[in-house]
Amino acid sequence: MKKEITILHTLQQNWQPVQFIPGAYFVVINEDGNTGACTWLIKQDAGGVFPEHNHPNWTEMILLQGEMTGSEGTFKIGSYQSVAPNIKHGSYTIGKEGMIGLLISEGPIW
Repeated sequence: MKKEITILHTLQQNWQPVQFIPGAYFVVINEDGNTGACTWLIKQDAGGVFPEHNHPNWTEMILLQGEMTGSEGTFKIGSYQSVAPNIKHGSYTIGKEGMIGLLISEGPIW
């Protein structure tokens, strides 16, 4: 049973590498075992490139730290993006401070 209130010190968690994107890492904050809906923190090293990609479900992201630039424009702290299922987005070039974003998906990310 899920606790009614959960506190997780997210930046102190073990970041897992994103297997197909060098210099990118994620932390699972919350995940529904039935639907795959999830909330992740995702980060990328400075100067990295997040390649063009898509997700099978609606995803939302808010940039918490850094800056990234892609075909949709430049994302700065507080920028919000919503992407429909299977819509390609990116590639993104990460700024000189790297980036951390909060990613929310209605189902599995990949």
